[in-house]
Amino acid sequence: MSGTQQKAIAITELKKPVVNIQRPVPSPQQGEVLIKVKAAHLLPHDSYMRDLGLFVGDKLPWVLGGDVAGTIEEIGPSTSTTFKIGDRVTGICVPVDSNTPDSAAAQEYCILKVDGMAKVPDSYKKEDAVTIPLNLITTFMALFTEDYGFAWPPPWEKSTTTFDPTAQTLIIVGAGSNCGKFAIQFSKLVGIGRIIAIAGPSNEAELKKLGATHFIDRHALPEAIKSQIHAIVPKDDITAVYDCYNWTFELGLSLISSSKPARLAVLHRVDGAEIAKTYPNVRAGTVRCSNENLGPHKGEFWRQLPGWLERSEILPAEWKVVGGLEAVEEVNAVLDDYRDGKGGAQGLVLP
Repeated sequence: MSGTQQKAIAITELKKPVVNIQRPVPSPQQGEVLIKVKAAHLLPHDSYMRDLGLFVGDKLPWVLGGDVAGTIEEIGPSTSTTFKIGDRVTGICVPVDSNTPDSAAAQEYCILKVDGMAKVPDSYKKEDAVTIPLNLITTFMALFTEDYGFAWPPPWEKSTTTFDPTAQTLIIVGAGSNCGKFAIQFSKLVGIGRIIAIAGPSNEAELKKLGATHFIDRHALPEAIKSQIHAIVPKDDITAVYDCYNWTFELGLSLISSSKPARLAVLHRVDGAEIAKTYPNVRAGTVRCSNENLGPHKGEFWRQLPGWLERSEILPAEWKVVGGLEAVEEVNAVLDDYRDGKGGAQGLVLP
């Protein structure tokens, strides 16, 4: 199949609509598999790639899609793996991990590394499975890695004498986002004592059902949000804030401890050194989602993922089908909505 041409949806010029292109079907190398794509997940960073060149400005043309669900078509030579041809899998395909779009999702076939994917439970639809990997990895990194987040023990490790999850507080700004919802679910899974969700009021019932212990209306004035949260937990006991929404971080910084070592994990660019000048006890950083950035947790994360899904400890995100690979007008409309900050279900392409 190598060299056969396939259809894809790609960025060919920055700040211009994405278009259909033809490109070769890639060949899997050692440690890789070729996936017949069944579903591709369009994410907000796809709009940043199209409009700003995020990660891909010097790599065009670049194919859209950070998450993929499909079936294994071919296994690379000399690859040691328990995966088999025909297995239903889901995995991550982000430009941080690659210099070519061979692993991007919005095409007929793509490449996945065997250490960056998991089998999809039989009970799971492809549309549900494809909403999981990238946002879940991002949130896992924020909660459980040293380099990008709070360095809490991951879900498969028992609590230690130095870490009591029930004594911990997590503030989630933008808790109604997919990353925010995954943060609630992971926090519930590991037993975090206070999970405080800041989101729009339409999200309250869902977020409490997922595991939030407290809900704060994000439309309240900042001072009112502060007073409500600090009435629940003293300011100096707040050492972990995860902002899944904002581009500036005054709210999170106003909530966090001013004396104890504390961490602010965010999804948009932040100058941690500049923040440290005013808040010397706070380590602020952007979560740079990448399979490789899972570090020592990478293997176990993918081994655990099917079980989390089967046990409904992690639930899929809301989705809507945009169309097939020919639906470039509809895809551009979805990316425009992401650019304009519109919420709602995220778009899927079904090749």
